Amino acid sequence: MTDLNEIFEYCIKCSICQSVCPVAAYDAGFPGPKILGPDLARLQAAGEAGKNRTAELLPLLGMCSSCLRCETACPFDIPVARLIRRAEQSSRETPPTSLFFQGAFRRLRDKMLAHPEKLGRIGTALAPLANKLMGDSAVQKLLSRALGLEMEQPNNFASWKQCRRFILELSSSDNQRIAQPPAISPGSEQSSYDNRQVDRRAEADHSSEGCSGGSDENNRGDSAENAPRTRVVHRVENQSGDGVANRSDKQACNPAINRLRAHNPKLLYFTGCHVNFYQPEIGTAFLQLLKTLSIKPVIYNSHCCGIPLLSNGDRTGAHRAFLRNIQLLKPYVDQGYQLVCTCPTCSLALKKFYAEELETKVAEQLAAATYDYAEYLENYICELKGLIHPVEDSFIFHLPCHTQAQGVSAANLNLLRLIPGLKLGIVDKCCGQSGTYGYKTEKREVSRGISASLARQIKEQSNELDTKTVLTPCSSCGYRITLECGVRAEHPLLLIWEAAVK
Repeated sequence: MTDLNEIFEYCIKCSICQSVCPVAAYDAGFPGPKILGPDLARLQAAGEAGKNRTAELLPLLGMCSSCLRCETACPFDIPVARLIRRAEQSSRETPPTSLFFQGAFRRLRDKMLAHPEKLGRIGTALAPLANKLMGDSAVQKLLSRALGLEMEQPNNFASWKQCRRFILELSSSDNQRIAQPPAISPGSEQSSYDNRQVDRRAEADHSSEGCSGGSDENNRGDSAENAPRTRVVHRVENQSGDGVANRSDKQACNPAINRLRAHNPKLLYFTGCHVNFYQPEIGTAFLQLLKTLSIKPVIYNSHCCGIPLLSNGDRTGAHRAFLRNIQLLKPYVDQGYQLVCTCPTCSLALKKFYAEELETKVAEQLAAATYDYAEYLENYICELKGLIHPVEDSFIFHLPCHTQAQGVSAANLNLLRLIPGLKLGIVDKCCGQSGTYGYKTEKREVSRGISASLARQIKEQSNELDTKTVLTPCSSCGYRITLECGVRAEHPLLLIWEAAVK
């Protein structure tokens, strides 16, 4: 495990993390990740000598959006965001200085945002009424003034009929819903960690491709014939989008090997709250795409990943959620199942946050078995190539921060490049939403300022490609893009599935 009490000393203060921080770029009062991460850790380690400066910095920690761009950019892999998170968690022990009633209402708001699973169950049960109320401007103003909750264009809850249809799909003969396994025994922390999958932030190899600006008219030369057949690691080289590099084992695509691998793959699909309560059609598209590949997954749609709890200050509750999910998922990992998420925040939670927060071998084991959906499907790129039909259309593809943090940007692009006739513009700036961050009144101006930069990128691409649709695998990004840019946002899986069945 990484020792945070030593690792910050490796920071050489190059300020690369400062240069890519979207909050620091907009808010001049925000010190930035270098100051609030390694520098603050040094001050805290200094004890009494750094006490005064530490007291000045602690109130500013809450403005960090946890986009992780600082960690993605750091040349020495310093866990900058983790240092900030640790400092913020310790600072929450200090009583809030805001007015009593205002502070109480803000805490109530944070508790609501921290439990999307509970809100989702209520919202889907009362979908027509809930959607009508949340879309009413008077209700939105009341929420803003009373709770500090900004819901200018809320996502609509899926109707009970939609959710019921999805549940029936999950429980069909083609798929198995997850069973309740026994509790983890004290000796079950023995790790069978797969070291071949540890280095998710490995240095990139030689091949590179454009990642922002301009358009990509289905340049598929390096995605099908030379597609890797085993674990693939990708990394965004820089946040300005100058290039995405691929690292692979350079093994040629072999249909015979593919058929063997697809014969009986062990896959568990972690659906996530957005699929469960807002857009079940994303889950439907993924399940049906897997069906065409002769893959019958076990379905896990039981619980939230727990990141909203962590983001809203309930670390104890987050750890309970992490441990609950690990207890349910570990028996499958022990049997060789791979876990796949269609939400980048869910996959990042299972890959990174569980291991960092819990610091257990079983969390590392879970991390090694987890894949982003594109990262997983890229291993079946030859089979998909035979299924995909042309789509003569233009789209903008947005690379979410949490996709870039996992190094799976190239995997997402490679899947879309399978579609003949597709014209693709690529944007990679932060949307400013960052999960529940953009829903808070005190962060509204910062969130909107950050999203304005992405809006300019999208407008340029939209004019060039004559399109009003943005593809993004992150629902939070899709919400902010739709709100600020006036374009439609869709999950890429919907387009891939359309191209596969058209």
